[in-house]
Amino acid sequence: MMRLSSLGRAVDWKHVLGELSLIVFGVLIALAADSWWDDRNDRRRERAYLQQLLSDIRETEKRLEYSISGDSAIRAQVERFLDVADTATAAPPVDSIYAWTVIDYRSFQPLTGTYDALIHNGNPELVSDDTLRLRIISYAADVAAAQEVLRHTETLIWRNLERRDLALLRHRLLPSGERRWRASLDVDAFLRDADLLNAASMQRGASTDRVVALRKLRKPTTELQRLLEAELGRSQATGGETSARSSATPTSGYPRPRDR
Repeated sequence: MMRLSSLGRAVDWKHVLGELSLIVFGVLIALAADSWWDDRNDRRRERAYLQQLLSDIRETEKRLEYSISGDSAIRAQVERFLDVADTATAAPPVDSIYAWTVIDYRSFQPLTGTYDALIHNGNPELVSDDTLRLRIISYAADVAAAQEVLRHTETLIWRNLERRDLALLRHRLLPSGERRWRASLDVDAFLRDADLLNAASMQRGASTDRVVALRKLRKPTTELQRLLEAELGRSQATGGETSARSSATPTSGYPRPRDR
C-alpha cells in the first residue's frame, strides 16, 4: 500500500491530464479539418452538378419548344384535311392532299443524364438547398410522365402511318386489277376512304395529346431553371468555387451517364 501511495505521489497527474487534453484537442481539430474539407469538396461537386444541370435544362427548354411547335403544325395540317374531307364540294389539289395527310410527330429528347446521375446513381443530398433538391426530383418525375405519354402516341402514329400509305396505294392503282398506276391520285375516293379518315382522326388525337403533355413541362422547366440560376448566383456571391473544373462534369463520386 505504501508503494502504491508513493507511486501515486510520484506521478504528475496535472501533466498527464495536460497531455491527454492536447491529444483529445488534436483529434478534434483533425476531425473538424476533415469535415471542413469534405464539406468543401461536396460544395464544389454540387456546384459542378448544378452548372451542368442548368446547361441541360436550357437546352431541354429549346427542344421542348421545338417539339411543341412541330406537333402543333402537324395537328393543324391533319385538322385541315379532316375539314376538307367533311365540307369540300370540289377536289383540292393533290399537293395539298399530300401535305394535309401527314402522319408524323416531332420527337422530344430531353437531356436527363445529369439529374439521373444525381438522383438515381448518386446522392441527392449533395444538393444542399431543400427546395431545389425537391424540385429536381419532381422535375424528373414530370419528364418521365410526359415521356410515357409520348411513347404511347408514337406507337399509335406508326400504326396510322401504315394505314395512310396503304390508302395512298389503293387510290393510285387502277381498278382493273392489273396493278397499273393512275396518272394521279383519285382525290375524291381518297377523301371518302373510311380507313384513312379514321387514321387521320387518330393522328389528330395523338398530336393533341402530345402537345398537351409537352406544354405541361413548360412551367416546371422554367421554375427549375430559375431556381438553379438563383442557387448558383448565391454560391458565387458567397465565394463558391469558380475554377474551370467546376464547370465540367464532375468526375469524383458520381459519373454522368450518356444523355438518353
